[in-house]
Amino acid sequence: MILQILGVSLQKKRFWRQKEFLGALSRYFCDTIFNLKHFIMKKNLFIIMSLSLALTMGSCAREGCTDRDADNYDPTAKRTDYSCQYTGYHIIWYGYEVANFFKSHNITYLHITTSNGQRLTHRAADYAFGPNKYDSGCIVLKQTMGTKHMGTDYAIITTNLGDEVWSGYIDYGVGRPLSTELVLK
Repeated sequence: MILQILGVSLQKKRFWRQKEFLGALSRYFCDTIFNLKHFIMKKNLFIIMSLSLALTMGSCAREGCTDRDADNYDPTAKRTDYSCQYTGYHIIWYGYEVANFFKSHNITYLHITTSNGQRLTHRAADYAFGPNKYDSGCIVLKQTMGTKHMGTDYAIITTNLGDEVWSGYIDYGVGRPLSTELVLK
C-alpha cells in the first residue's frame, strides 16, 4: 500500500510535473504569441500612424485659388479649392477717322448700355486707339463672371444726340481682354 501510495504519489507528482511543464510551455508560447501579436500591432499602428500623418500633411497643403487670372488669386495656395472668381473685360475702341467723324458731327459723348446693367459715358472726341486695355481713351467694359472664364453681353452705343452708333453681342475675356473696333460704314 505504501508503494501504491508512493506510486500514486509518484504518478501524481509526475502528472503534476507534466502539468507544470505543459503550463510553462503554454505560458511561454502564449507570451511569445502575445508579444508577437503586440509587436505586430505596434508595427501596424506605427504604419497606420505614419500613413495618417502623411495624408494629414498632404491635406494640410494650403488650398485656395491657384489661377493667376482670377480676382482672388492666392499665391500661397498649393492646391485649388475651385473658388476662383473672374472678371472679364471687353474693350471698345476707334481710331482717328471715327474720332474726327464724331467731332465734325457735334457728337461729344457716347453712351454705352449693356444688358448686365452697365452704363458708361465716354467722351467721343477722345481717340481710343488700340485694343490694349492700357491704351488711353478706350471704353473698357467689365463683367463679373463668377467661376466662368468667358461671358457674353449685349451692348448698345448711342450718341448724345440719341443716334445708335453700334449694337451687338460682346464677349468678355479673362486675362487678355477681347475687343471691338467701331468703324464707319
